[in-house]
Amino acid sequence: MVVRTQPDQHLRETTADLVGHLVEEDTNVQGSRMLAIGYMRVAEDAPSPEVTNLREGIETYAAGRDLHLVDVLVETAGGGTSAFARLIETLRDRRAGVVIVPTLEHFAQFHGLRQALISLLTGQVENLVLVVLSDQEPHDEGIS
Repeated sequence: MVVRTQPDQHLRETTADLVGHLVEEDTNVQGSRMLAIGYMRVAEDAPSPEVTNLREGIETYAAGRDLHLVDVLVETAGGGTSAFARLIETLRDRRAGVVIVPTLEHFAQFHGLRQALISLLTGQVENLVLVVLSDQEPHDEGIS
């Protein structure tokens, strides 16, 4: 399931209800808090304040919905290690059930590749919640 956050209060309440419902049914919890992981992909030369702002946005979202944020993984375009592979491993090991990203473009710039990566994620955890913080549509096509 993909949840896009927007200034709309109803959507925020819907997200909170959804996460609350999943906490009752899922094993991806610590105490009564659902486990979440943040993911972002940035350019190698991305300014440190930009990366910090993205990280803080993920942390703020998680804290505001009483999610236990286990980590924020940062993929560097052209980097040698794969944060996405660690994301898959975290989901596979059931250490998180919510993935928070700033925009869908943090998975991939191109629609087809982005859809493939999202399908890979959703195949790892039953009832996975993918939260997209920006209400902006990706430049090419949105998620179908």
